[in-house]
Amino acid sequence: YNNIICKGQSYVYKKLYSNLEHNFSTQPSTKRQQEKRFEHHCSRVCNNSGFDFATASREELHLASRRKTFLMIKSDQIQKPLIYLKYHNKFAFPFLEDYDFPILTLTLPVIPEPIEERPQPPVSPPAFDLSKVPDDLIGYIPDHPVYKGDFHNQLSDKQKAKLKPLQVGSKAWKQHMQELKSQKEHDLRISQLDSESRDMAKLWNTSFDMINRRLRLAAELTTLQDLQGEKALIELEILTIPLTSNTKKKKVDKLKDKIRKLSPQFDEILSLLPSLKTIPYYITEEERALEL
Repeated sequence: YNNIICKGQSYVYKKLYSNLEHNFSTQPSTKRQQEKRFEHHCSRVCNNSGFDFATASREELHLASRRKTFLMIKSDQIQKPLIYLKYHNKFAFPFLEDYDFPILTLTLPVIPEPIEERPQPPVSPPAFDLSKVPDDLIGYIPDHPVYKGDFHNQLSDKQKAKLKPLQVGSKAWKQHMQELKSQKEHDLRISQLDSESRDMAKLWNTSFDMINRRLRLAAELTTLQDLQGEKALIELEILTIPLTSNTKKKKVDKLKDKIRKLSPQFDEILSLLPSLKTIPYYITEEERALEL
């Protein structure tokens, strides 16, 4: 309480320091260093207060301890405020109705009223000179500046501030737009294939997950049929060649080499067929409802 009413004191609490005790190390060399360090601090505190530590009286040591909040004598005690707990006084204007006599009114500070932001009209994209743009790229021109490598407009404002947009019609801009066009056409093809696969799955009464495997099985069987036809034609040609000379024998050997080169393709397809044929074809109405 005494701390609160004192002028200039805004700390809530003070901590009391008293009953000074030394807890020096048990090692003699360390103990001597600690004692010298303590005497050095005491000498510094006294010198800062204008006293000589060697000749200072008890009252002078006590005064230096209070000034610098540093205990030097066991019988002394000091109070040190807790810095992190303080009173914060905030000024408040007086109310006229609280007084029965006229008081000087203070001018209130002018508080600016917030200005409502008006919605800005959308900025129209700058006009391009389409004479420098190929006809197949006109439909892919975005409504924002184009930066190198940024195909999906994912750069932040800070990144864009460090870069320079590509000039419309330049070689780098055309190359960027060609890659953007290829990506969009690829995405469109994937979307169309996905839609066609779903339609085929409904038509064939099978699931969407299995339709691609079924299509692959059909493609592998078609390839196997083509290879069998090619092999049969080569074997038929070998039968029509009479072995009457060395030249014709070499021709037959070349045709047999062609047949041997087809063997790895036969083996690869035949190894895939068992796993592809074990795929369930039809699905139940419950499974179809889950896909929809």
